[in-house]
Amino acid sequence: MSLDKFFLAIAFAACGSACSTEETSTPEGPPAPSTVPATATGLGDLGRASGIDSLTTEQLSVSVHGMALYPSRGKILGRMRGQMTNNTGHILTSGELKLRFTVDFVDSCPYELQGSKKLSALGVSNSKPWHPGDTRDFLITTDNGLPEITGDFESASASASLMVTVKDPICYEARGLVAELPASWSSAVAGSPAGGKALSTRRLSVLSAADGGTRLETVEEGVTLTVIQAKGKKLRVRSPGGTEGWIDGDHVDVLEASLLFP
Repeated sequence: MSLDKFFLAIAFAACGSACSTEETSTPEGPPAPSTVPATATGLGDLGRASGIDSLTTEQLSVSVHGMALYPSRGKILGRMRGQMTNNTGHILTSGELKLRFTVDFVDSCPYELQGSKKLSALGVSNSKPWHPGDTRDFLITTDNGLPEITGDFESASASASLMVTVKDPICYEARGLVAELPASWSSAVAGSPAGGKALSTRRLSVLSAADGGTRLETVEEGVTLTVIQAKGKKLRVRSPGGTEGWIDGDHVDVLEASLLFP
């Protein structure tokens, strides 16, 4: 959401020098708290030159719970799911998330998948501000995709990054790269062997095939499942009773994220 003109008038009339951006260096800081290793940095000189503070991983801590490149309707898309905690010390009312997947193909050019989401889609607004210390869930999917035929191409590497911009209702604005992680191209192609644990978030059926089939078992909410294979959003799991079958990955929380990462 764009800033209201009324708030802008108050900002320049009342803030004075407090609204000016001081030149600061980007602290290296620890990696973002996450279920998988991650590296992150701020915008450095670009942020200072544009009058925007550099957002660090200490100010906005990110925990990535799930990430995948997956086939959907003839294309390969990317998505990321997780949580963000506001440690900026500011009451935030607007902003934007930008997700980018980069796939570097062997003997070909790299390709980028990009997607964005306003913080308003996460329930952040002037009437529902994001207070310091509060945590918000997020799910973001790329807007563009690779043709599914590229699944036959060999990839040297793939990675994902999450850039976040946050604003308060007056004059604070910060932007930074808060997560940068490796992605698994092989899981986007045909489903790769995986290991990990996932917790069911609702009552769901374990099916005999990824695209449906017969119901093998019904799993209640709060059951820990062993993940055997990831195929897009579908997960092949083993229940505590030993039943092996397929479930929808949207209905579980990833406890061990090795299924989505190399």
